[in-house]
Amino acid sequence: MLYIKSVTMKKFSKGIEVVTTAFVIKDNKILLARANKESDIWVFPGGHIEPGEEILKSCEREVEEETGLNIKAIKIFNCGEAILSKSHFV
Repeated sequence: MLYIKSVTMKKFSKGIEVVTTAFVIKDNKILLARANKESDIWVFPGGHIEPGEEILKSCEREVEEETGLNIKAIKIFNCGEAILSKSHFV
């Protein structure tokens, strides 16, 4: 059984944000992108899922937007959430 602790929406100004992350592997190499242009932090490409957009299509779009690469997303292999001080991501 899943238990969710009570929170006020004021804590999460954007509500619950639905996001996707792509794990792109080719020739035993994993694709990473800079967190932002000024950052030395590297992350898996991803971002928000648009209303009405399928999860796999969102992965493909985010990878293209962030890296310029066209990929074919093949499966969803994990689901999770991150509850931070002012954000709740699923």
